[in-house]
Amino acid sequence: MIGGPIPSASAAPTVPEAPVVAGRAPVTPTITSIPAAASVTAQATTVSAQSTTVGTQNVLAEVPARDTATFNLVGATWTASTGAVTLQMQTKTATGWSDWTNLSDENSSDLGDKPANSVADPSYVGDATGIALRAVGAAGSSITGLTAKTITSPAVAADSHLGTVTAQAVAGAGVPQPSIVSRAGWGADESLRTSCGTTYDTTIKAAVIHHTAGSNDYTAAQSASIVRGIYAYHVQGNGWCDIGYNFLVDKYGTIFEGRFGGIEKPVHGAHAGSWNTNTMGVSFMMNTDTVQPSDASMASAVALLAWKLAGYYRDPEGTTTLVGATQPVIFGHGSVMATDCPGTNLRARLQELRDRTRDLIAGRDKTPLYNLWWTAGSDGSTFGSVTQLERTVGTGRVVTFQYASGYQRPDGQVFWLGTGLQQTYDKAGGPTGSLGWPTSNQVNVAGVYSATFEHGNLVYPESPAYYVSFVKASYQDFLGRIPSQPEIDYQTGALGDLKTNKVGYLTSLATSDEWLNSIVTKFYTDTLGRAPDAAGLATWVSWLRSNRFTPAQVASQFYASNEYYAKVGGSASPWVTSLYVKLLNRQPDAAGLAGWITYTNNPAYGRSWVALQFYQSVESRQVRVTAMYQKLLVRAPDAAGLTFWVNRVLSTGDIALAVDIANSDEYWLRAQTRF
Repeated sequence: MIGGPIPSASAAPTVPEAPVVAGRAPVTPTITSIPAAASVTAQATTVSAQSTTVGTQNVLAEVPARDTATFNLVGATWTASTGAVTLQMQTKTATGWSDWTNLSDENSSDLGDKPANSVADPSYVGDATGIALRAVGAAGSSITGLTAKTITSPAVAADSHLGTVTAQAVAGAGVPQPSIVSRAGWGADESLRTSCGTTYDTTIKAAVIHHTAGSNDYTAAQSASIVRGIYAYHVQGNGWCDIGYNFLVDKYGTIFEGRFGGIEKPVHGAHAGSWNTNTMGVSFMMNTDTVQPSDASMASAVALLAWKLAGYYRDPEGTTTLVGATQPVIFGHGSVMATDCPGTNLRARLQELRDRTRDLIAGRDKTPLYNLWWTAGSDGSTFGSVTQLERTVGTGRVVTFQYASGYQRPDGQVFWLGTGLQQTYDKAGGPTGSLGWPTSNQVNVAGVYSATFEHGNLVYPESPAYYVSFVKASYQDFLGRIPSQPEIDYQTGALGDLKTNKVGYLTSLATSDEWLNSIVTKFYTDTLGRAPDAAGLATWVSWLRSNRFTPAQVASQFYASNEYYAKVGGSASPWVTSLYVKLLNRQPDAAGLAGWITYTNNPAYGRSWVALQFYQSVESRQVRVTAMYQKLLVRAPDAAGLTFWVNRVLSTGDIALAVDIANSDEYWLRAQTRF
């Protein structure tokens, strides 16, 4: 039985790479941290009318005006604040010092991109050589740990010749993809997100519209450097996994690929908190509180939204349900979070954006593949939602659903394949491979799936007996027991009839109360040496189920608890030693022990922080990944697989990785030999 967070193993899945522009070298911005002065003499200041806290306010903390090396974006971080606090900056340029300007501090991250500190959004200021930052607030407000962040992101010669990727629709079918500058094209330094795994949502239901703050005075040749600066700040300043937005559009109409993972896929971003899931974030690179969005930016945003939303079969004038509430399919950031984003002028034109997107889609949205999906029952059909938009492949069209794929041949005929056959077909190269295009739909005869193709046929050999073996093995590994006959009948029936796929089935096991109970129970026995009390078990399970905590966070809380601390000796030295032994499988070295004891006894860090660092360390993740290879695949990890999963477990979590492992071909084949 797997009684704790499940690390994973197996050969790494293929992750789509951004198109590479030949000869383009990545460019890495520089971020400089400038802490606030150690003390601030009590003073009052009049806050400008642009602030939400107009009037006389106290200066709570400040970075006094100072000259610096040249920079072009400004942000800020702080450890804690109370009351209403406004951050304001001044910058020095060739024309002197600017007026005080507010920094926006809305937090758009979620559990996948959790910053260590509070952060302000980066503000583009042009070329500046001086910075002043202050936090102001009324009596009773406070702020600690304030730090200014200056980002130096220079333009380079290659920025004048950005490589774009364009994919036109076939024979008038579908909405064509606009030209988009790939990450390689704008010079993204991919090493900044070395520990960042790509997370995909189920589908795209809506688009969230944003704007960036700061100066609107930049040239077309500077746009890529601004994107690089935002990327570096989101990763190194915010502590996020990657740039938050999925796409950025400059005032000249250039569209930039944002977060890594593939422009056609539902990449999970960090742009609207709980509304990151199943949405795409599009940010206008201008401050639309002070200017109207340019005609070029509006036209490009419309082209982008039309291509993406039509490809996911969404109506730009429609509504959708997200986080339990109804929202338009195109809505502004401020509709769901406490922020003025996307700015006064752009917010007033959101309906225009919807109307123009609808008009561009009109006549091209009801494609043969769309009609196949709609006739089957749309999102609620056995196909499920679109997981990769309708796109051109060769001289035909393809769309990928949750549980099937649709294919429009060059002659216009449309066929579909279910998950099992589709995966086998993809391995053979799909429509451009040796089999060519399908010539029939998938057929199910006594649990055996088959289809014909231009140059052969395929049979998916997972008979009901094979499903039984898979279900029994996964129940034993996830729940520690063999399923009952009714459970076997239900699960094999759902898999065989494509009511779910293996990922959906495994996820249901990995998020069940039975499995979550086993996780928490294992934490109790491993750390506290006792069975859980009923109230404690119920509380931890509810927090895991609601995503309030991840398994890694729960584990660190158990190790940091007073009960465990007392159990291992009641002082820092034996407690840190126990973390080495339990989580790293070794005794501590002298320097490491001394360093972690210092952190443990420092109130600014403490046991909870230390325990989480141990649990999420590379060495601990290596131990967990290796254990899972042995548990599920009964072998040691290969070097490439170990490196891949050790990086991935940090960003996606152990539960998701467990599902990935059990969904591998290697696990499937082993299950057939076990039962």
